[in-house]
Amino acid sequence: MEAAIGWLADTILATLQIGKLDAWIRRAGLADDTEKLRCEVERVELLVRAVRCRAAGNAPPARSLARLRELLYEADDVVDDLDYCRLQQQVQGVTWDDTEGMHEEARVAQRSRGGDADIPSSSGGKKQSKAWDDFDITEKDTEKLVKAKCKHCQQVVECRTDKWTSVLHNHAKSEGCKKKLGATDQPPNPSRVQNSGSFEITQLQSMNKLLQLGISQLENVTTTNEAAGAKLRHKIHLEKLCLSWKYTYHSDIAWEVLDGLEPHQGLKHLQIFGYNGATSPTWLASNISVTSLQTLHLEDCGEWQILPSLEMLPFLTKLKLCRMQKVTEATFPSLEELILIEMPNLEKCSCTSMSYLNSSLRVLHIKMCRALKVFVLFEKCNNFESKMKPWLPGLRKLIIYDCPHLRVMHPLPPSTNCFELFISRVSTFPMERSSRETLEIGGLFAFHHVPSYEMRALDDRILAFHNLRDLKYLCIRYCRNLMSIPFKGFSQLVSLKSLKISDCRKLFSLDIPEHTYEDMVAANFIALPYLEQLDIHSCGIAGKWLSLMLRHAPALMVLKLGSCPQIT
Repeated sequence: MEAAIGWLADTILATLQIGKLDAWIRRAGLADDTEKLRCEVERVELLVRAVRCRAAGNAPPARSLARLRELLYEADDVVDDLDYCRLQQQVQGVTWDDTEGMHEEARVAQRSRGGDADIPSSSGGKKQSKAWDDFDITEKDTEKLVKAKCKHCQQVVECRTDKWTSVLHNHAKSEGCKKKLGATDQPPNPSRVQNSGSFEITQLQSMNKLLQLGISQLENVTTTNEAAGAKLRHKIHLEKLCLSWKYTYHSDIAWEVLDGLEPHQGLKHLQIFGYNGATSPTWLASNISVTSLQTLHLEDCGEWQILPSLEMLPFLTKLKLCRMQKVTEATFPSLEELILIEMPNLEKCSCTSMSYLNSSLRVLHIKMCRALKVFVLFEKCNNFESKMKPWLPGLRKLIIYDCPHLRVMHPLPPSTNCFELFISRVSTFPMERSSRETLEIGGLFAFHHVPSYEMRALDDRILAFHNLRDLKYLCIRYCRNLMSIPFKGFSQLVSLKSLKISDCRKLFSLDIPEHTYEDMVAANFIALPYLEQLDIHSCGIAGKWLSLMLRHAPALMVLKLGSCPQIT
């Protein structure tokens, strides 16, 4: 079940990353809502991995995961519908001036799908769900009893609960259903081609007006000439291309087939799943031809060792590499978004230009790259620092999870623009920041984060206090060896209203040296001028330190103390 949830999360995030969809969503006034959805899906992805080992044999987590999977199916339907609306508007030549906003856009999509307004949703209401596209309702006795016939295998599926979406998805992916989508489903496209006995890939040769195309089950293509027969090079309007093989498929001709599927040079978005050739095709290697690429997504390509010549793609802004088992080293050009997921043998990441990547990067996700030791962007560079350039000044999201050998040598967050931050199982303090106003240090994953035990001081070498001026809520938990936090650092948190410290047994536990205490008392600054609530629990804080904190918190309204043995 966890695998299904992970697949759904990746599918939703990949669809939301489509450049044209993102621009369309912003014009539709839905940017804030979809951004919240994206954040929640990313959090789901991380949390599911965290509980995977704990949930075995535990019924309540299993039920919760089932419900979570159902919600993700619905979220996937919503994202698919948004992209369908965008494509329908593009095909019909509808502009925003011709519509009445998103309500009219939804009606356009509804009419184009035949007006299936009465299709039931898993929430009990009425909405269009792409899960029903492959089924015809044959009987509907009650709100929770629906019978539907699969259009592909003609089997009648009976739904006796409100989990319609999940039941239909499970049937469509079952071995007994003749609808064989392959190991990897692709984001929605106007044309989907399964190369089976009833459809030969050469039938694509005359379809030269396609804007988006997905081809799965490419293991059924057996010769280079057959692949070239699709004539992708002639499709000058094609902007997005998805190519997939079954994950378990191995073949010596995989490279020849991929080489024969060379697209037109104007292609902007490329996804390749399950390719098991060892090297890049010619059109992505030394003689690279797709120089207009803006996004590249490579996933489950188990034998691919040498990545494409990314520096030859001047317009590339987004790169996602997922489960590329044989890749040990990667060099990145200037990018806006970089995602690395489950790259088990990746040891080193470098860049063609440190300065350009540093200034251009907006989103950086690195998850479960357990062999990764070096990422030059995280290293201290004397030449770079001598030019007084800020580190990652435009980064909005930074997620680093389960990379135990990776060291981040710069204080976090990197700038005031970084409103989403998640650091766990990395050789620095674990942190989570879901908005500009909240920050948690330690937290849920601290027990699994051995390096955090070794940290003794939370100073400006680790935490960039000056980039947290909007912070209102700070929580520090489970940092067992943390002993001190400089009051000078606190003084830069000018908006801080709530501070919670728990299970930090050594923090502020030592007696204050007399000269330090006198200096702090005589200091001409207030460390916590707007702090309203202070909660300290299961800590070894000494009485002098508590008195000093209270002296520096003149606006304090609520004080909570518990299980602090040195406070009597």
